[in-house]
Amino acid sequence: MKEQVVVSLSLNRLRDIVVSPRFAFFTLFVLILLKVWNPWPVQIVQVKYYDWVMQQPVEQSDQLALADIGEKTLLEYGQYPFPRDIVADIIIDLFDAGAELVVMNIMFPEDDRFGGDARLAQVLESYPVVLSQTMTACNRTRAPPRATGIAVIGDGTIGNSVPEIPCVLANIPVLQERALGVGMTATLPEVDGVVRRAPLLFTSQGRFFAAVSIEVLRVFSGEPSYQAKLEQGILKALRVPAFAPVYTDPAGRIFVSWHNEFTRVEVGDDLSDVAGKVVFLGATAAGIANPVPTPAGAMFPHDIQANVLQTMLDEKTIMAVEDIFIDVLLLIVFGSIIILTATRRVGLYVAVGSVIAIVAGSLVLFQFRDLLFDASYPSLALTLVYGHTYSAMFVKERKLKQLIQQQFATYLSKELVQKLQQNPELLKLGGETKTMTFLFADIRGFTAVSEQYKGDPAALTELINRFLTPMTLRILESGGTIDKYMGDCIMAFWNAPIDVPNHEKLAIETSLSMMESLDDLNAQLQSEGLLPIRIGIGINTGSCVVGNMGSDVRFDYSVLGDAVNLASRLEGSSKEYGVVTIFGEKTVSAAPSLQRHLVEIDLMIVKGKVEPVRIFTYVKSIESDAIDHHIRFLADYRAGNWQAALDHIAALKGRHKGMLDAYYEIMAERIALLVADPPGDWDGVFKMTTK
Repeated sequence: MKEQVVVSLSLNRLRDIVVSPRFAFFTLFVLILLKVWNPWPVQIVQVKYYDWVMQQPVEQSDQLALADIGEKTLLEYGQYPFPRDIVADIIIDLFDAGAELVVMNIMFPEDDRFGGDARLAQVLESYPVVLSQTMTACNRTRAPPRATGIAVIGDGTIGNSVPEIPCVLANIPVLQERALGVGMTATLPEVDGVVRRAPLLFTSQGRFFAAVSIEVLRVFSGEPSYQAKLEQGILKALRVPAFAPVYTDPAGRIFVSWHNEFTRVEVGDDLSDVAGKVVFLGATAAGIANPVPTPAGAMFPHDIQANVLQTMLDEKTIMAVEDIFIDVLLLIVFGSIIILTATRRVGLYVAVGSVIAIVAGSLVLFQFRDLLFDASYPSLALTLVYGHTYSAMFVKERKLKQLIQQQFATYLSKELVQKLQQNPELLKLGGETKTMTFLFADIRGFTAVSEQYKGDPAALTELINRFLTPMTLRILESGGTIDKYMGDCIMAFWNAPIDVPNHEKLAIETSLSMMESLDDLNAQLQSEGLLPIRIGIGINTGSCVVGNMGSDVRFDYSVLGDAVNLASRLEGSSKEYGVVTIFGEKTVSAAPSLQRHLVEIDLMIVKGKVEPVRIFTYVKSIESDAIDHHIRFLADYRAGNWQAALDHIAALKGRHKGMLDAYYEIMAERIALLVADPPGDWDGVFKMTTK
């Protein structure tokens, strides 16, 4: 009994401490620690506040212009990317229109398959052009990038602070060497994915690479290198002689003024407005350019580079005041005043006045000194401190009133507290029609695999789970949705319920990562003395109905349509063609960046259908001459030139590191059957007789 009394008294004492207005000092202490820690939600609030402070009226630039490769340009010149001789013509057209300098936000990392590199190189020698290079994974580097010369003024080294990137993706040497300048176009978004600051300098493998924006200044100055000012080993500014120093943060970044408006023309249209201006050339047409989020909305990369250069030309160096001591001092001083006065009538006025003073001071610093001070966190923190103090005071007063009522009331007043019954949100049956990409993956020869576990079904279940787990992770990592598991089969789709850009490409890439994961699993199974798992994957893109389907008592979010069925048929056909993956034509056509590795294997009609579908598979080790040979094989096969087709097969075996050998053997067997029993109406389309 005594122990219960002690516990009760302790709990009451703890409750009294918590509801005391002075307990807000603990809240203030926690908020100070949170600011020192600076987690990502705090950072997001900070950068959003910066966006609000930096809003300014739009100003028209008379120095820079933007030339867009838009929809009209594609109608004029055809498929993008353009042959290099067309790019050369575009550059000449811009200079004929009076451009002073052209900055290419287009890269040329591969040789032109149309042989136009020599002409473009000649144009680069004849006109002042700045090319772009960007960051990449090291396995993509094909040509040596152009590094930047840096003269350091002060003590220390730059490489300790500026962004370090794995490797630089450069243009082919014949173009890179003839450009007047080459700069980096990479952007580094903030914690919320929005680009606010632009790095002017990068480092990679011990070398420095300047951003394309400041490279333009260097080209205009004619200087061979840059100057970097360091103080106590911290980067303070970059400078191109003949231009004012560009003051940066220690990472070599500057805040960009996004209020600029540039003269904008479209390639293939009237270009006369670019006269006397530096022109940034970049793509804006749908499907070939990806806008980047900025505080001023989504912008194309060449818009961003132009804004960065205009910020430097305007000599508007915006710096962030990121001194944690100032933040802590403000919180301690104003927070203490608010806590001590909140119990009085003036407490609200003190709290509101403190917030207004901090925000006003922040605006004054930006307006007159170009300094960004984050007033958002102190304002929110002080508001929370006041809210805690006022709430604690309110609870304490309410408790006192209850005590008085309990002790002196002449009657007991109790209100009936009704329980809130939360109405569940009812999901309606139905759906919508969307274009989606579907994937089916199934274990081949599952009977042989299951034979290993005749007397141990639990082990078979474990094996299936070991297979399904990595396959599922690969799908989910790419934004896919698992529709269902059907024994050893997985059905998945992309672009629902949330829209997924480039879902066709993601599905193809997912199938490749699934095969890599399967290789890892098979290595483990082999070490355990078990048979490896082989799979077939079918992927197709098309329109379907997606939504909640089923009965009133049970339903699932699923898909329905011919495109779904075709994906399943493609998976089933993969074994018939001796390949792991089969992709439908719509999927392949929507993934141009992967088409070099996607090889057409047949034109077929699946069982139960009348329309032929063109099917493809993935070949990792591509041999260009063998691809041309393969195309001729398909042409002879479809034309009924059986012997010529067989000759092609004989020549193609072993090519592409043997990845299509099984396919060629199957096609040879099919041709033998066609020769033995020639079809009377052969049109090059193979009709599947099984599902």
